[in-house]
Amino acid sequence: MLVAGIKVDLPKTQSKPLSGQDEPLSISIQKSGNIYLNNISINRNELVKKLKAITKEKYDSRVFVRGDREINYGKIMQIIGILNSAGFSKVSLITEIDS
Repeated sequence: MLVAGIKVDLPKTQSKPLSGQDEPLSISIQKSGNIYLNNISINRNELVKKLKAITKEKYDSRVFVRGDREINYGKIMQIIGILNSAGFSKVSLITEIDS
């Protein structure tokens, strides 16, 4: 899978894996509310600035959001809203495939 370093208890689903040519960026939101961009802890207020720098303002970069199943869904949607408002158009929620 994508990011193994950040502990997030993902919700399970029957959805199919996402495909694409580029390596997606990963935002992980732990149960505690801590946010990570790839494997680096980040303040919510710095998230867009860092994403813009990493992607060189390529707004069609794929961004995967991994939210712990126990965190309030609204908090996950706030992060997605921040990303969309900043112009990132390929934002996806990541779940664990239920076998």
